[in-house]
Amino acid sequence: MNPRSCIFFFSLFVTVFFYGFSVAHALEETAGLVPPVSEGPIKGLPEGPLEPVPKFDPIQPTQKEYDCFVLINAARANPAAYGYGEYSPAPPLHWNAALLYIAWVHSKDMYEEDYFQHDSYNRVGDQLVFDRSWSDRVRSVYTHNTRISENIAWNSSGSAEAVVTSWMNSPPHRENIMNPEHTEGAIGAYGGNDKVYFTHDFGGRDISYNLSLEPDDVSLSPTQPNPGDTVRLSFIVWNNGVTDAFPVEVRVDKREGGGGWSAITGDLWLRNILEGGKGVSTYTDLDTSGYSRGTEVRVVIDPNGLFTETDESDNSAGIVLIPAGSTSRGDLTADGVVDGMDLFRFAAGWQTLDWTCNLDTGGYVNCQDLVLLLKEMD
Repeated sequence: MNPRSCIFFFSLFVTVFFYGFSVAHALEETAGLVPPVSEGPIKGLPEGPLEPVPKFDPIQPTQKEYDCFVLINAARANPAAYGYGEYSPAPPLHWNAALLYIAWVHSKDMYEEDYFQHDSYNRVGDQLVFDRSWSDRVRSVYTHNTRISENIAWNSSGSAEAVVTSWMNSPPHRENIMNPEHTEGAIGAYGGNDKVYFTHDFGGRDISYNLSLEPDDVSLSPTQPNPGDTVRLSFIVWNNGVTDAFPVEVRVDKREGGGGWSAITGDLWLRNILEGGKGVSTYTDLDTSGYSRGTEVRVVIDPNGLFTETDESDNSAGIVLIPAGSTSRGDLTADGVVDGMDLFRFAAGWQTLDWTCNLDTGGYVNCQDLVLLLKEMD
């Protein structure tokens, strides 16, 4: 074979090889978009709730959905980072539980019924049968008469970054993302190994937060622990505002001897979106080893100031963790002495299985605990 032929076949080999590599690489990630949709308030109706909000199970964003939402807000805050410096930064979107639910429902429906449109369809045999319009679907749960909008997409990798980039690179989808009329929303994702669908629904209510914690909603188990006990601290966080809150962080502080407060937990996240007008119960277990009597604890909501609230005076509530009194475990009444009152208290606690009477921490309230109490009364 002459040199010219060798060069030709080598060039052909390189071309075919890299063309094949490029095609294979391209097939690793496939994606799809359709034009977005948007609809203003319904004319002739006042702004505000259209009807009572229907019930649905509490829902927690998945990591993929959370990542998408964070990236969307990053794009709103700095559109120039995506190459669109002509846009003014927009305030962050706020989570909405109803929109998260209905966005997830639509992504799931598109995946299971094998279609890709804003309106909802049912697959009957080989045919798609219209079910309801996108706006009817969204307004069925987001019942406030404001602007609503929707972006949808799918990709084969399930990448949150890829889907947000594709939306930002599409002018009409970018308009929905950057529109300052949109104040809240959520992204619902659903799919399998081959394809993941993303639905981003937007709403436009005014933003108003008011988280609170009532002293009566903070409790301990056992109710009168001793130093060294593991204590369950339970509390209810309320959202008295109209805007759903997520992620809501809480922190537990303690102080001893009337001194200053110090954190004894990290920032704890409530699992679900805290809907406006509702509360959520939660707890954390505290190891009181080394704590002194008279130790107090307090629960602090939103310790890092993520939410601008109408009233922040009720963002903490405290309780005495370990009652003051003698250092004796037998001082059940916490009055500084072990006497007959503690014996009566023990008798009542034995009958009601009050674990504060479990003096030897052996797992049961029994005769051994009574013997310990009587010894301390001598």
